Amino acid sequence: MMLTNKQRAFVEHYLATGDAQWNATEAASLAGYSGDRNALAVIGCRNLTKANIRAHIRRRLEEMGATTEELVQRWLHVSRADISAFVTRSGLDVEALKNAGLGFLIKGVRQTKDATTILLRDPAVAEDRLARALGMFVERREHSGSVKVLAASVVVYLPDNQRGDVLGDVIDVTPGVLSGGDGDGDGRGE
Repeated sequence: MMLTNKQRAFVEHYLATGDAQWNATEAASLAGYSGDRNALAVIGCRNLTKANIRAHIRRRLEEMGATTEELVQRWLHVSRADISAFVTRSGLDVEALKNAGLGFLIKGVRQTKDATTILLRDPAVAEDRLARALGMFVERREHSGSVKVLAASVVVYLPDNQRGDVLGDVIDVTPGVLSGGDGDGDGRGE
């Protein structure tokens, strides 16, 4: 499915350096979506769940030379980085940090009339991304109540001989209501 002009702009802003980088709310705003911050956050989140937009992001990252391995390495570097050698009495030695090849740890800089604040990438966020990339999290959802069955077929495989071959037998389930069982395996819930 093709992307709309706004969706294409969203992806470009989402991947670009600057305030919108990896920020779906800001990318939605810069792409021309309208609404308050909450509405833009919802739009950005929804955009990131759309398969065609995810595919376009992956394609653009590949065009930019980014690979899954490279991203995992970057997250690994962020999660393990020790910047204590760059902390001085006057603050963080940003130039030394950049010269050491660790400039990517700097997420942003905020300048006020009183001070300059240097925002660093959060190791916990990097660890979370690593864990998700490695499949360490399993999302589970618990449902309760009953389910109305409109139609179903169940295939039961039984060995037909000593060789271990199996036959499939289709059993039709009459429409009705299924509810949780009582744990004894008979499926009657009694």
